[in-house]
Amino acid sequence: MSEKNKALMRRFLAEVLENGNLKLIDELYAPDFVNHGAPVGAAPTRDGLRGFITKLRAAIPDAKIRIDHLVADNDFVVLNGALTGTHKGSLAGETPTGKQVESKSLSMHQVRDGKFLARWHYSNHAEFMRQIGAVK
Repeated sequence: MSEKNKALMRRFLAEVLENGNLKLIDELYAPDFVNHGAPVGAAPTRDGLRGFITKLRAAIPDAKIRIDHLVADNDFVVLNGALTGTHKGSLAGETPTGKQVESKSLSMHQVRDGKFLARWHYSNHAEFMRQIGAVK
C-alpha cells in the first residue's frame, strides 16, 4: 500500500500542481475530503483545493515540485519538498515580480480506498513573501 500511496502523491504533484489538470482532483480526492491545512478563506473541501491551486498556478504558472522526502506508512503519505517557479501573477494581492521563488512545505495526506481523504499542509509563506519583496 505504501508504494501505491507514494505513486498517488507523485501523480497529484505532476499532473495537478505542475500541469494544471484540475479535473483530476475529483479522481484523486474522496468526495468527503477534508483539507486541514486550507489557506485562509478557502473551503476545506475538494472545491476549495481546486480554487487554491487555480490561484497558485496563475501566480506561478511554471511551478515545479521538488521532492526532498516522500515517506509512506500504512494509510499516510508525507511529502517534504518545495515548489519553485516564477512569480508572474498575484497570489495574495501582491504585484507580480517576475522573480524566481522557492516555497518549502510539508504535507501529510491520509489515503482511503486509493483516494486522498484528508490533508495537513504547512508552507513557509513568510519566506515566499520575503523572496518577492513584499516583506523584509
